[in-house]
Amino acid sequence: AAEALTGIYEAKGDFRRALEFQRASNALKEQIFSKENYEKITTLQAGYEAERKQREIELLKKEGEITELEVKRQRLWLAVIASGLVLVALVAVWLLRRYRRKVRTEAELAAAYARMEELARLDELTGLYNRRSASERIEIEMARTGRTNRPFALVMVDVDEFKAINDSRGHECGDEVLRQLAGLLRSQVRSQDVVARWGGDEFLLILPETSREGALVLAEKLRRAVTATADTEECAAPFTVTLGISVYDRLGAASECIRDADEALLRQVLTYAASHW
Repeated sequence: AAEALTGIYEAKGDFRRALEFQRASNALKEQIFSKENYEKITTLQAGYEAERKQREIELLKKEGEITELEVKRQRLWLAVIASGLVLVALVAVWLLRRYRRKVRTEAELAAAYARMEELARLDELTGLYNRRSASERIEIEMARTGRTNRPFALVMVDVDEFKAINDSRGHECGDEVLRQLAGLLRSQVRSQDVVARWGGDEFLLILPETSREGALVLAEKLRRAVTATADTEECAAPFTVTLGISVYDRLGAASECIRDADEALLRQVLTYAASHW
């Protein structure tokens, strides 16, 4: 301000007043740059620097607190994620065990059902196919004959005077005779042939792709095998069998083919009975 007034008065030509303000300006400058004021300014600057550093320290503290809070937050998130993963793993293990238990139970049920189905298709005494299974197999062979024009044969096997064996030696001995005959029949036929217990002391052999001549050869083979077995010590009781043969060649129904085998068997039984009267 003093410098400004100096210039104003110089412009007006009032040099006395201009000089006064010039001297005042010089005096103010000397006062500002005096040693005492310099020290004050230095002190003020030092105070300012100290306050600035204190603010920086407080800011760093705040930043440290924020960083610590961020670390805590991250740790908390990691703990939550780890807990979630553990929970998911536990649930997965539980579900896996439950799934395995379910699969095992289903497998056991399937095996039980299969076993029940197998038992329903097998004869309990001999382990051979039962009448129902034999009837189903005959239907299959009829369809095969319809496609290939190759006949199949049925051989009906009957134990001679089986009632007499039961009456004289007991039913347990009769059952053993049936089991032994079942094993003998299985051992004498081909792998593709079917041996079934038709009922009582009657057995039925289903021979795929077999002519009457082939069935006759097998029947004679079986008769001789039974005769040889009856003479061994392992035989429960001496017995013989009578066999009847029928061949299906696309003519008639399955029941007719079975009836033909049964009638052939009956004729042989009557012949056998007449020869022993």
